[in-house]
Amino acid sequence: MSFSPNDNTPDVQAVPPSPSAGNLPMSARPDQAPSLQDATAGTPAGQPNLPANAAMPTAPAAPATPAEKHASIFHNVMGMLAGGMNRPVRGPNGQPVTDESGNVVMKPAGAKQLGAGILAGAIASMVAGMSTPTQMDPQGRRPDYSNAVAAGAKAAEPYTQKGSQEAAQKQADDTKMRQYTTTDHNLKLHAALMNNLKMQGDILQEGVDTDAPIIEGLATAGTVKDPTDPTGVKTIPAVQAQKVGEDKLMAMMNDGSLHVTRDSILRDGVADVYDEKGKQRMNPDGTPMQQYTYTVYNHNAQVVLSEQMKGLSPNLKDVSVGTVVPVSVLGKYAREQADLAGAGQALKNHMSEYDEVNGTKTNFDLSAATAKYPALKRIYPYIAKYGTDPVDLMFKDLRAEKSVDSAALGQLQQALGVTPEGLQKMAQDRAAKMNAEKKGNDALPAPIEQVKSFRSDIGTAYPNLSEGQKDLLTKSLGKTPTNGDYQKIQDKAEKYSDSNTRLEAQKAKDAPADPALVKSIGTGHMAPDRVAYLLAKNPALLVAVTDAYPDFDSSKAASYAKTYVDFTSGKTSRALNAGATALRHLNELQTLNTKESMIPGTPDHTAYQNKVDTLASELSSFYKGGGAPTNEDIQGIKDTLLSKTTWNRNAAIKTQAHSMGDKLDAYEQQWQNAAPSSSYEAEMPFISDDAKAARHELDPDYTYTPGKKSTSNITSQPTVKAPSGAFDKVKASDGNYYWRDKDKNVLGKVGQ
Repeated sequence: MSFSPNDNTPDVQAVPPSPSAGNLPMSARPDQAPSLQDATAGTPAGQPNLPANAAMPTAPAAPATPAEKHASIFHNVMGMLAGGMNRPVRGPNGQPVTDESGNVVMKPAGAKQLGAGILAGAIASMVAGMSTPTQMDPQGRRPDYSNAVAAGAKAAEPYTQKGSQEAAQKQADDTKMRQYTTTDHNLKLHAALMNNLKMQGDILQEGVDTDAPIIEGLATAGTVKDPTDPTGVKTIPAVQAQKVGEDKLMAMMNDGSLHVTRDSILRDGVADVYDEKGKQRMNPDGTPMQQYTYTVYNHNAQVVLSEQMKGLSPNLKDVSVGTVVPVSVLGKYAREQADLAGAGQALKNHMSEYDEVNGTKTNFDLSAATAKYPALKRIYPYIAKYGTDPVDLMFKDLRAEKSVDSAALGQLQQALGVTPEGLQKMAQDRAAKMNAEKKGNDALPAPIEQVKSFRSDIGTAYPNLSEGQKDLLTKSLGKTPTNGDYQKIQDKAEKYSDSNTRLEAQKAKDAPADPALVKSIGTGHMAPDRVAYLLAKNPALLVAVTDAYPDFDSSKAASYAKTYVDFTSGKTSRALNAGATALRHLNELQTLNTKESMIPGTPDHTAYQNKVDTLASELSSFYKGGGAPTNEDIQGIKDTLLSKTTWNRNAAIKTQAHSMGDKLDAYEQQWQNAAPSSSYEAEMPFISDDAKAARHELDPDYTYTPGKKSTSNITSQPTVKAPSGAFDKVKASDGNYYWRDKDKNVLGKVGQ
């Protein structure tokens, strides 16, 4: 810049951009203070500096007035004194504005802002310099002010372009880091809580208990700065809302009253879940489905550490009670406890099945294992994620997760004592069950107790079988038949009985009625299929039976034979047999339902699990009416009996007993209604005194006398006296039964 002797106004000389600066404006070179030539180069008076690549107007600019030139030079001189023309851009909330890369946006400052910066820098520099002790030169003769100058320069630095940019950038970075940390915490917390909710049961209340000390601390916490206030003066409560359900939580996120980058949640309660119609939702095991309620709080709050809070993490053991700590730290420890609880519950579920298949007994403590192998902590969320899978599939899924540490996975397998052979056996066992289900019920092994009682059962169902025939059939059945084999041998027993009946009928065709035979028929001590056959072949026998037993309904004889076959060897017989066995096992299960049975690895736990596996198939077959249960049927029964608490298990056992009793009563009513005569003494098959005793233990309202018919809600058929000369009775079109004589003349209505 040069001055003309005839003009007091500075003559602005255009200075070409420096190649070494890359043609960048001064705002992009905050490390250099501008020279006067830099400040005025190529810039008309009164206009700010423009980037080198900015579009220039096509129309020529109007010549600057002397006043404008003077103002421009003054403004640029101020920029030079202030250490640069540009200052950070701030938003309405007072926070620095950043670009897509996270860098603070800079723009030319006004004269007022530059002047304030110069003044503030000068005062700070002066105070810092004056407060620095004066030193003497090495000879001790003259003062050395170099330290004071350096202190002054450092104190003034924040008010320069470079200093203000660095300060704003740090503020922006700190804000972004807080937002990222809160968001990361919330994402991990969401995953942990979803895993816990998947488990249901006691783990939910345990989570509420974990978070309770933090919520108590927040109740007395101070306020936090309002993030929307640019002045930084306004404050908001640390707790935004409490007892917030899942639906309300989503609504708060949608309307912005809960912001994922600054707010978080703690579990403050457990509530039952209802569908849109107000009906309570249930878990597969019959217990109410539940979800958390939450306390919404600001993640920047601070609380006073209590003794209960210290229990959240070993890292707090040396921190004194009463110390003010960030709630974000405590929230992190509570989240880690949720991860531990979810992973621990998942492994308990896994290992019970593994032990059952492999005959092992695992006593595993995840916390102790983590103390030995700290890397396990990193895979807690993934363990809980696959908490409902069989353990062999869990390991397969974990190996497929790229973010899972393979070394930690190996340590987990070692700590559990799980072997590759054991995992393979689980897979093979599951595949075998699936194949059996595809083939149907006939491919499954016949119940052991049913095989053991086969000879006695066919003797009851077919009394005319000879001892030799029963021996032959029992030998043909073998010791380990399938359900299909059992049915085939039972069908063969029926054919033997039919053949025997035909021979007996042929012998009795022309013979007079044998009193013993009449009594056997009249009181139900003869196989019903034989009764129908003999009465059809020998009319004189029918007359003799009707004379001896006037209420004998010959029309029921044929249908009773079908009912009898169904109840003794047909589909209903399989249901009754399964039901009788299930009653005994259900009573045993109630005895096995101890507190220790809730703890995986204990003998009680294994015994309870094994009994449930056996019982589930029996109950499913019973409710299917003797049909083949599906895998879903069996699993549904298991879920009801494998609740997470002994109380819920007892309730499920009682419910099953009552449901079985209702169905058994219906079978008994069907059995009694089918009998041709009230004198029939045949008791419904398969329901032994042991089964009745078990039912009474489970349902005290049910009573029975050993060796006699049970007394339940069944109403016995009344004894009906027949009129003189009655031969039989028939059902008329009005639905009533009428007595007839031998000539089929109606003698009167039955029961009158």
